[in-house]
Amino acid sequence: MATKKTVRKTKKFDAGFFAGTVLEQPFASANKAFLASIGLAEKVRTDVEAQFDIFEARYNALAKDGEKVRNRARKTAEDARKDAVSGAKSARKNVEKRFQKVEKRFETTIDSILAKTPVATSKDVDKLNKKLDKVLAEVAK
Repeated sequence: MATKKTVRKTKKFDAGFFAGTVLEQPFASANKAFLASIGLAEKVRTDVEAQFDIFEARYNALAKDGEKVRNRARKTAEDARKDAVSGAKSARKNVEKRFQKVEKRFETTIDSILAKTPVATSKDVDKLNKKLDKVLAEVAK
């Protein structure tokens, strides 16, 4: 069996209900204060929303500016890295060229010293070993 719910209807507050009584003025003042607080709350809400919209616009603009600065810094760092790599490659080539010059001078100096001194070369020692092997082979027979 279904039970029927009873709904109580409340009467709308009417300041005139207390008209002519001692309570008329306090209830009228309380009603005005209540309506003023609702109006104030609405005003605060709209002001906060407006301020938030302004804040959000400024925040987004600052974020875009920050992104531009970051991109410029990245480009500057990348350019500096490229310059450093290029400079290192150039320095390496210069060092290699100088090393080759020094190596050639060293070889030339050693060759001229060896040409002037009676020092046997590895070819001379090899020839001598072959001759010695022939002589030893003949003696062994």
